[in-house]
Parts: sequence; C-alpha cells; structure tokens
Amino acid sequence: MGKNTDLRFVTLNKYIREPVKEYQHKGWVLNGKNNSHYQYIIDRYYGSTTNSTAINSIIDLVYGKGITIKGFDQESEQVANFHKILSKKDLKAIIADAVIFNELSTQVIRKNKGTLSSLKHIDKYKVVPSIEDVDGTISSYWFSRDWQNQWKQVRGVRIAEPVEYPAFPLGEKGETELFVSKPYRVGKEYFPDPTYLPVLPYAEFEEEVANYYLKYIKNGLSLG
Repeated sequence: MGKNTDLRFVTLNKYIREPVKEYQHKGWVLNGKNNSHYQYIIDRYYGSTTNSTAINSIIDLVYGKGITIKGFDQESEQVANFHKILSKKDLKAIIADAVIFNELSTQVIRKNKGTLSSLKHIDKYKVVPSIEDVDGTISSYWFSRDWQNQWKQVRGVRIAEPVEYPAFPLGEKGETELFVSKPYRVGKEYFPDPTYLPVLPYAEFEEEVANYYLKYIKNGLSLG
C-alpha cells in the first residue's frame, strides 16, 4: 500500500434485540430491559431522515381528513359531538403510535352511569401489559412516565412509579381503563414489533454514516 493511501472506517454497533421479559414479582412484562426496545424504535424514527419521512407520510395518509360519519357534514353537530369523545389531536397521536409501533393505547374514561365520556391518547411506549393469566387474558396494563428511571426519586418521591389500570372493558364502574390494540403475530404474545422491523438496521446505518461525515467535516476534513 502506498504512503498516501487514505483508509476510512465506519464502525457500526450491532443491535441485539433484548428479549421480552416477564417480571413475576411485579406482574408486568417489559419490551426489553427497562422497555429499551421502544426507545430503540423511537431513536431510529428521529435519527434516520429516510425512516422519519416515510413514517410521517404514512401517518398523514392514514389520517387523511380525519374521521367522518357517513351521511353527515364535517361541520355537523353529530361530528362535533364525536370529536368531544375523541379529539382530532388524540386521533392523530393514536395513528402515529399505530404506524410507528404497530400497536396503540388509549385511556377509556366513562361517565358516572358507565357511558363513554372520552378516549384519550396515551403514549404506547409508556404502557406495558400484565402477565397473561392461565386463559391467555391480559386483565390490566401498567403505565410509567419513564420505565428507564422507574425507581428514580425526587425528594423521596418516585417520579415514574408504575401505576396499574384495568384493561378495557374489565374495570369497575367509575374506573379509568386502558384499551390496547395490536395485530396478531405468530410467537408474539405481548408486543407485535413494527411492520418495518427489518429496515431498522439500515436506518441505524444511515445515522452512523451521517454522524461519521459530520465529525469528519467538523475536524476540518481531517481523518483524525
């Protein structure tokens, strides 16, 4: 090799999927250690321009003009009443979760008499299922603001302590329930994985190459 040969290497960290784990002593199931697989998907969404653009386009296509009621104008009272139950903002957020994670979650809030009051979006990556019972039923879900730091305390108070909610429609009268929807996937009891899962390593590759060249430029085009 000549002395002027310029060798450049891009080191890629291989992502090894952490297994879904049942925590018998807690009763919940996490999507990787501390729910880390969700964060991996989110990082690829924000880190890869190609991946982010494709996902945002699909979200916009699915949402379209929002939900309509056949036979009624968008400005009608019936449509307005529906949006009091499920707002356009919550609907868009629910669709985003469905596209990014291939699953979605909502808070089901009822009136005193048990009739539906509202459906509120709740971030899917913050919601995990309880362990299935002997019949394969998930009877409740757990919510934490930050599964990575669920034990962290501020002034003696856990700021992300997991809270259990009954699964819709298993709650008692007046309880807030969580509804989670996901497609059937062979061998996936708890978390279905996004439909574009095989693309994620390429999204990470795009990030790594971009970071490499950015560092190269900041170093004054020097290999360093």
